[in-house]
Amino acid sequence: MEKLNILFSCRTHNLSRLFLFDSGANATTFFLPYYREFPADLLHQKQGTRNGYGAGGTSTDHVYVLDHVDLELANRIIDLQHIAVFNNPQNTLSDEYEGALGRDLINSLDSLTLDLIQDRVYAGKPRR
Repeated sequence: MEKLNILFSCRTHNLSRLFLFDSGANATTFFLPYYREFPADLLHQKQGTRNGYGAGGTSTDHVYVLDHVDLELANRIIDLQHIAVFNNPQNTLSDEYEGALGRDLINSLDSLTLDLIQDRVYAGKPRR
C-alpha cells in the first residue's frame, strides 16, 4: 500500500511494474508510462475514445485498445483483454504507475485474496 492505495507488482514484457488496484473500475487501463515504454505494442492496435466517470466529473480521452495483455501476478499468468492505453496524463497517480487493474482482473480469477497485514496477494486459478 502507498497513501491508502493498493499496489500490485505485476510482470509484463518480463519486467516488474507497479499497478494500482481499483476495485471500482470495470476494466483495467494502462497509463502514460506503459504507452511510453512499450510503443511497439500499439502499432497495429485499434484507436478510439474512452469516457471516464469519477469523483472529478466526466471526461473523454483518446486511447489505444490492446486486444490482450498477459500479466503475471502472484505466480499466475492472467490474460486481460481490451485494455485501454492512455497516451496522455490522467492525474498525478497515473504518471507514477503502469496502470490501474480493475474488476476484469478479479473476474478472470476464481479467487483473489488481499492480505493487507502481511502485504501479500493470493491469486486463484485463471478462469479460462
